[in-house]
Order: sequence, then C-alpha cells, then structure tokens
Amino acid sequence: MSLSDWIDGRLARWLNQRSDFGARLDSFVDSALYTCLFIGMFWLRWDVLKIEAPWWVLACLSYTLTTAAGLWKYGKIPSYHTYGAKTTQWLMLAGAVCLLLDFSVWPFRVAMLGTILTNLEATAITWYLKEWRADVLTLLHVLPRKNDTNRTEHNS
Repeated sequence: MSLSDWIDGRLARWLNQRSDFGARLDSFVDSALYTCLFIGMFWLRWDVLKIEAPWWVLACLSYTLTTAAGLWKYGKIPSYHTYGAKTTQWLMLAGAVCLLLDFSVWPFRVAMLGTILTNLEATAITWYLKEWRADVLTLLHVLPRKNDTNRTEHNS
C-alpha cells in the first residue's frame, strides 16, 4: 500500500494532477492504513504493544493535537504531506514488521518518535499558515524569511 501511495504521489506531481481533494483523500487513506496496521498489531502482538504503550500513546496524542489544531483553525484536517510524514511512513512499516516478527522494538520506537516529531511539525505549520493549504513540504517553507521582512520594512 505504501508503495502504491508513493507511486500515486509521484504520478500526480509528474502529470500536474494535484488537487486539494486528492491531498485530503491521501491523508484519509494514510490514517486508515495506520489504523489498520495498529489494529493488526494490537490483535497479533498486544503483549509487546502493552509494554511499548508510552511510545504509541504519545504518537497518538501528537496526531490528535495536529488534527485538533487543523479542525480548530481551518475546520478541516491538515494534509501537509511533509518530508517528515513521507519518511515516517516508511519507518512505521519497518517498525511494524520488526515488531510483528519479534525482531526488535527499536525500529518501532524510532518510528513513534518520528511520528511525534512529524506531528509537532504539522502543528507548527498550522500555527503559521493563515489559511488551509495542502502539500507543505516542511515548516521552513511557511516561516517568514528574514529578507522578506527587511523588504517589507524598506517599502513602508
């Protein structure tokens, strides 16, 4: 599923077929994928997930914060598709496989930390953006630039 999501994103950019609806649909499908992945891990590996609860609970809370911030400010869920979110998706898959195969919990923990940081970045993006926007690559893409501030001051 992640591979098809990656190919879909590449094709949409290459063919210039990006839309707000597509970004929101992609975010919804990503959330559904994570929910299904978690339910499967819950069912198959509750013994490990119980021990790892602080990691995944914080990740879930960070997602709740990001979603609540977007709903509060824009009336809709953010769909930023940041570099961090794209990286975290692959970390999540690796972490889940390692957890399911009883290999190691560390990839799962790294994925949860990546999820937390990605969601905090998305919350910060929501804080800085004046209106809802899809496909914001990083927080740096929305922060005001020093040169832009200087130009504004000189023009006043």
